[in-house]
Amino acid sequence: MAKPEEDVLARLAADLQEALGDELLSVAIHGSWALGDFSPGRSDLDVLAVMANDPTPATLAALHEVHARLGTDFPEWGDGHVEVEYVSVESIRAVVEGTGESPPMISVGKGEPLHELEASRHSVLNWAAALQADRAIAGVAPSTVLPTIDQRLIDQVVLQHVRAWPEWVDEMQHAGGQAYAVLTLCRAAEALATGHQVSKLAAAKVGRSRFPEWSALIDWAQQWWYQGGLDPDGGRFEEVRRFVVDVSARLLERYDLLPRSGRDNAQPTV
Repeated sequence: MAKPEEDVLARLAADLQEALGDELLSVAIHGSWALGDFSPGRSDLDVLAVMANDPTPATLAALHEVHARLGTDFPEWGDGHVEVEYVSVESIRAVVEGTGESPPMISVGKGEPLHELEASRHSVLNWAAALQADRAIAGVAPSTVLPTIDQRLIDQVVLQHVRAWPEWVDEMQHAGGQAYAVLTLCRAAEALATGHQVSKLAAAKVGRSRFPEWSALIDWAQQWWYQGGLDPDGGRFEEVRRFVVDVSARLLERYDLLPRSGRDNAQPTV
């Protein structure tokens, strides 16, 4: 019997093929579903739809119908739990190569409705994750159409996030955001050390080994995220803020000046 997530993905893939036709080159999954750590009720479905050309107003209208039907037929997957980026090969290439262009793309999820925006380095980690997983649910595999994304660019984007977290954490007044901050910085540490993106669950495991003095907090973040934690519990803001400031500084000290040819299999001294 198919899992509910498989039904959602199958419907999305079929409806996108019908709506976009030859414009749709690949529909690829990434994130926790592709990594094998999907948690029903907590995890989102992360999808990259690669298009032959930049989206137009007609594209946006067609996608509105696709996602409206998906929300009607699978109401439990509303509220942004299916996150999709619609972007052309050339737009991804322009961002990856740093041409200075601001090509359009379409996005839905993360609490935002379907909308057009500019393709930017903000999405590089999603594109890299789709390449790493290389799992298409419609069309061709991402690796057959997407440009190579240099590891140095991926590191730069991760480090941008690491630099920003000491400021972002002040907005995390609820337990969910605090758990997310802890697990995301553990993911950043693993990405910088190994060049691979991992799930939040895997990140918690390696985070305990990299930051043993923070093991109890990482345990709390993992348990909250994967065992049905609720925001009204208040969280552990002051402790999380200290973790973010500490780990961000250590990662920047370890990796910001590291020659990009110098990564090896050694564990970082963080």
